[in-house]
Amino acid sequence: MKSGLLNILWAMRGLDAADKDRLAIAVAMNPDEETGSVYSHE
Repeated sequence: MKSGLLNILWAMRGLDAADKDRLAIAVAMNPDEETGSVYSHE
């Protein structure tokens, strides 16, 4: 999970300012996927 957050951070930093202004970016994280939860593998 932490490495995924860092990848998103660096990807966002790498975008041009013009791209950031014209794009609507949303980041959704699901920390449950790494815990082996019953609901995560469905």
